[in-house]
Amino acid sequence: MTAFSGLILAAIAPCVGGDTRVSDDPIRVSGPALLLEAPDDTTALFASCSYTRSRGTQLMLGYMHERMSDVADEQFVRLSDDNGRTWSEPLDESAAADGPHAAHPADPAPSGHLNPFAPERLPISLSRSRPEGMDPDVPQTYWTQTGMTYAVMRDDGRPLVPAQPLIARGQEFSATHPIAGLEIGRNQVYAVHRPLFLDRERVVVPLELSALDDTGAVYDPHGWDFSQVVVLVGTRRRGGYEWWSSAPLRVDAFTESTRGMSEPTLGKLADGSLIMLMRGSNSFRPELPGRKWISRSTDGGRTWTHPVQWTFEDGTSFYSPSSISHLRRHSNGRLYWFGNVCRENPDGNSPRHPLVAGEVDRRSGLLKQATLTVVADRSPEQSPAIQFSNFSLYEDRVTREFVLDVTHYHPSGKPNRRGTGEAWTGNVYRYRIALTPQ
Repeated sequence: MTAFSGLILAAIAPCVGGDTRVSDDPIRVSGPALLLEAPDDTTALFASCSYTRSRGTQLMLGYMHERMSDVADEQFVRLSDDNGRTWSEPLDESAAADGPHAAHPADPAPSGHLNPFAPERLPISLSRSRPEGMDPDVPQTYWTQTGMTYAVMRDDGRPLVPAQPLIARGQEFSATHPIAGLEIGRNQVYAVHRPLFLDRERVVVPLELSALDDTGAVYDPHGWDFSQVVVLVGTRRRGGYEWWSSAPLRVDAFTESTRGMSEPTLGKLADGSLIMLMRGSNSFRPELPGRKWISRSTDGGRTWTHPVQWTFEDGTSFYSPSSISHLRRHSNGRLYWFGNVCRENPDGNSPRHPLVAGEVDRRSGLLKQATLTVVADRSPEQSPAIQFSNFSLYEDRVTREFVLDVTHYHPSGKPNRRGTGEAWTGNVYRYRIALTPQ
């Protein structure tokens, strides 16, 4: 048993079976409260909530119905003008995301991420085309990418800079090779993850994309997806943004992470340097440890160190499944991490419980072991396969709590609509996380 195993077992013990966790600890969790209920037991709901303006308390809640893994069916949006106490009737946005051609925003808010330093927002969209004859239940991340655009909008959604192609500076970049590691028509950007605005004029944007081998074909060493990460740095100019591209961050598929690096999340340390945490995997190679990975930048995001395993402050390792995690800076000035940890070495994606929160040391960029707090964990009556992952997170502007919405995602015991496997289902629950003031 590692030092971490004992710690997490002790941390979880008082939390199982209760609806509220309250203590004198610096991280205090309350919940779960039902937010959205699935319409039936073969459908899962996934949601994301965020403020619509740089000031005020209007919230937008976007959510989708899923009946096949990673395939969005119906998509809806609700608005709240009173900080989430009441919500409008749902607006069906399914038609905008359907059809053989689709342009999807790279963030949960259709109008883009807000710049906290200026009354502007930055939407980045990926354009994809479904190849002729491809099954419509194939996730759009496996369609053919046809382009990537960005725009600049005012805080209220009015356009400042119309949508235009996103192409990095440099003679080597073009419409067919817009950033490092991407060749339009050969591979694609799977996702554009949450940007980190450094000030009014600079933004750092992490991308996840498929990799190419030496012959120009998609690299697929284990018969599954393999991802690399590229970071874009944008500088605001009169006509939009000027973009720079980092080199791809790529790891060994046999000795480091079998599915590469994915789902990057950014944080800024006290000295101004940046850290980026990424999802790894030990699928197909169970002898490898399941970890989260860290890379660092000291030049504002243009260059990055080779990823290494992320640890506690004292260098102790801990297990984490192949799942998304998030770094968030709170208004108290501290940096926090939210993600899944394991008591034992995971098997690829599993298990995705418990979901925990912890403070990141802003000098070292490592996780403070003593602050680790359970947000959600499996109870004895729940399926061993239940997942607390793919969550959304924002800071409440009134209470200063973090608000975390997560699907309690589990097998339903019924076949999916294609009869090719078991359907999964789950409601969305809300947790509130109170933190020590600055």
